[in-house]
Amino acid sequence: MIKQLTMATALVTILASAGFAQTAVESAQFEAAIASAEAACASGGSNCAALMEVAITAIAAAPVPAATRIQLVASAAARVTQSLPASMASNVVAEITAAAGRQATDAANSIVASAPPAERTAALAAVPAAVAQVSTAATNKAAERPEVAAQIASGVIEQIARAPMTSAARIEAVSRAAAQVTDGLPTTASSAIVAASVSVVLEAAATTTRTIAAAAPANEAAAVQAAVTAGSTAIASAAAGQAARRPDIAGTIASVVEATRTAPGTTTNVPEIVSVQVPEASPT
Repeated sequence: MIKQLTMATALVTILASAGFAQTAVESAQFEAAIASAEAACASGGSNCAALMEVAITAIAAAPVPAATRIQLVASAAARVTQSLPASMASNVVAEITAAAGRQATDAANSIVASAPPAERTAALAAVPAAVAQVSTAATNKAAERPEVAAQIASGVIEQIARAPMTSAARIEAVSRAAAQVTDGLPTTASSAIVAASVSVVLEAAATTTRTIAAAAPANEAAAVQAAVTAGSTAIASAAAGQAARRPDIAGTIASVVEATRTAPGTTTNVPEIVSVQVPEASPT
């Protein structure tokens, strides 16, 4: 572990050097940093999270265009998340997935904030795709680990709300993540876990959507309301699909959808949520 961390840390110095050539060699160094973290995580190594942080730190500090750094950071976070093995304890999977999203969001915010004026527009334009990449990796992992799906989804939604995107884009991303997790809950999961997960995920999405919409600037009002409407429809559709596969809890799911539905023009007064207790996840 010490050797891996030492080698990875050395990449930070190399990548942050102003004299580092932006060539194929540079790409190889980026790949080495990401692959090191990916391999450690795939093998269930205890240094997984540390190596991921080193890789993301190295990329964020590299003397390459801001948009490129945002894309590479997202790739690192997504690849690490995807690599987490079936043998890893569910609580650890949830923790590392949350860390990947948090580090990617922190890096994106930092990169955008420090981007030269000439690069800022391109950097901001790169964020939605980067958020989608990290979010999709996390929601796919949630489908593999339904016992911690609600925890993973809540973390994803929290990070999307912090991303350097327009209010409408954040609402769209929140809705997409909630719909993906809801639709992805597998038939192998118990009905109790599915009902609880849907309740938690839809509550998180509704609350976050209202918070974002309430704080949106006036010039985004139309785009925000369009995003709210589209997002509500997407989430309801995903929930309906899950309910169709789970007739024993269809009524519960329908109640959750109705309680958490965000009506057009509504940005405050979150309704009372139909809460379902999430069963405690097994450490394995």
